[in-house]
Amino acid sequence: MREYYYYSTGELNNAGPSTHTELFVDNNEFVGVFIGFGVTEGKLAQAHFNGAGNFIEANSAHICENKCKTGCIGANCFCDGWMESDASEEALCLDSRQCRDACIAEHDNDAGSCMGYSMHKTLNRCYLASITDGGADMYDNLDDSDTYDFWMMVGYPEAMRPCTQAADFLTSKVECVADPDDSDYGICNTADYEDRDEVKKNVGSIYITGKVDVGVDYIVTPSAPETMSLEITGQDLSYSKDRIMVIDCFGTCGVTGPSEHISLAEAGSFNDWVAVNALIDRPALQENPRAADPAPEAFTYTSMADKYCPGSALDIQTVELASNHQCYKKCYTEQPCLDPAVCFCDGFYPGHDTTESSALCLDEEQCTWLCSHIDGCHSIDMHDTDDRCFLNTDSCQDLIENDQLVPDDDYHLVVKQRGENQRRLQKHGRALSADQVRKLLAAEDPRISWEDILRFKGINFNSGGEFKLCFCDSDLLTGANAICDGPEDYTIEVGSVHATGLQCLLSNPKMARGTCVDQEYNGLRCYDDEIPLPNVTIPTDYLGVPNPADTDWSDMTHMLMSFCRFGDPIAAAQFDFCAQYQNYADPNQASQAMP
Repeated sequence: MREYYYYSTGELNNAGPSTHTELFVDNNEFVGVFIGFGVTEGKLAQAHFNGAGNFIEANSAHICENKCKTGCIGANCFCDGWMESDASEEALCLDSRQCRDACIAEHDNDAGSCMGYSMHKTLNRCYLASITDGGADMYDNLDDSDTYDFWMMVGYPEAMRPCTQAADFLTSKVECVADPDDSDYGICNTADYEDRDEVKKNVGSIYITGKVDVGVDYIVTPSAPETMSLEITGQDLSYSKDRIMVIDCFGTCGVTGPSEHISLAEAGSFNDWVAVNALIDRPALQENPRAADPAPEAFTYTSMADKYCPGSALDIQTVELASNHQCYKKCYTEQPCLDPAVCFCDGFYPGHDTTESSALCLDEEQCTWLCSHIDGCHSIDMHDTDDRCFLNTDSCQDLIENDQLVPDDDYHLVVKQRGENQRRLQKHGRALSADQVRKLLAAEDPRISWEDILRFKGINFNSGGEFKLCFCDSDLLTGANAICDGPEDYTIEVGSVHATGLQCLLSNPKMARGTCVDQEYNGLRCYDDEIPLPNVTIPTDYLGVPNPADTDWSDMTHMLMSFCRFGDPIAAAQFDFCAQYQNYADPNQASQAMP
């Protein structure tokens, strides 16, 4: 039931009974100032003023049968409201304003005699509602009508005034007997249920969300060969639970269902239309077995006699393949090692090697093979006579270039040969600052959704026109397992979708002065110049930096890996993804890692 209020333009005061702006009920007791009328659509009052004798003289002149049957000329005729069946002399041929004035005049003449009027929806025709038969229950004694709306004085009587009682606005608490010892335990007051149900009929719901940005205009191409997309921005968005729906422009979000002029390329309905995301449930996929892992890249090595790299030892504890060959572990804590093909325990130095030592008991062939399998391995310090070696990180390259290698007659340095481009990328990566890394990462949009933006792709607009975009905020749904599964859940209006050519919108001042952003999967989202452009920041977790176990790395990945491993450790600590690449030794243990 919709209710509107129209207020008197007369001077309002509480001085006493003098004009129609003051109301008297209950034995002529003054109770307040009359302020207007409330409308109930599609209703016709059952009791009307009947016959010329029941109207004051001024109103009798406007009875349709008397005024229009024999013809009427002038601006106040309104004879479009006359019907040949008007012999009952009840209908007045007046417009809405004059009919309201006629009711007020009857009320002033006899307080409370006119309680309202039934106004035709399209014709200048009305009936004044009489209190005679309806009494205080007239508000409930209204007939359904396709052609009339009933307008009641919003102040007479108190029990009939809409939206003035607390129960009209608040849901009543249902009181139940809570004492287990009471014979009526668990029984609830049925009147409370009735009050609550009445509230639900008279009062709607207001939905408030801080999740999604609203006031957005979208521009898409109708009947395009490629599908369009829609993006919503905000905070704490959920690609798995939140949904959007496109409805016709005259519809209402939370009430109207999806437009018939829209089709989805993959999803069966808007309830099933999930934002683009990176979730892959591998066991659920019927996929073919993948190819076997390729062999590691074949590297060549060059040797530098009587030298080693100081303070560059790779932390073998983070690399299982290497830690299994630690001299202390293999030849002491797990002794006896009996297989000469893998032991090489002549390289173990009892009393010198400890649990923190980086010394590996391998011959040169196996030590270089191990270095080839570890991307962070730059070179090895190899003992000349014993099966003993150390793996070095890329920081050794700087020592080579700056002629800072340490002479040693017992060791020689064996360096892995990389391409010039790879060495260049690693050098640049080591020199990156935290700000430079953020800029580098920001340039790589993962093209998926996260908590600041949801990207819905694969929608077709089969005709041009304007539509509304509605949002289902999953946080507003009630129930532990509630989902967006009906129009009533899409309660938030995000903005308008314009399915038309861009040139057609340039004549719209709002669109001409606004700012538009390309959407990732076709279409534009636009904002008025008074609305700040949403700031969508790519989370570092979504940067797509590959796992170190993979082998197909981009140039950017090589630089980031070098930054994480060999850059400023304080700067690298600001990025969570660096943890999987930091395989360098603790500088405090560097002396133990040296030959």
